[in-house]
Amino acid sequence: MGFRNYIKSLRSYLKKGDCSRFVLGNSGADYDSVVGSLIYAFYMTTYFNVLYLPLIDCNSKDLCLRFEITSVF
Repeated sequence: MGFRNYIKSLRSYLKKGDCSRFVLGNSGADYDSVVGSLIYAFYMTTYFNVLYLPLIDCNSKDLCLRFEITSVF
């Protein structure tokens, strides 16, 4: 599985509710924390062949304030 497919499938993994391993960035939810948790969760998933989900510590209402993240994604 490639990184793009992994990112696209995250929502379906959450709906299944069968994951107990998570990668959490810092509470600032800045760009490097978000990207780092996404890439590290993908790495751990592919390396160990066990699903890791990235958690972004940011209220969904505040996500629009993080323009650098919304412009990239």
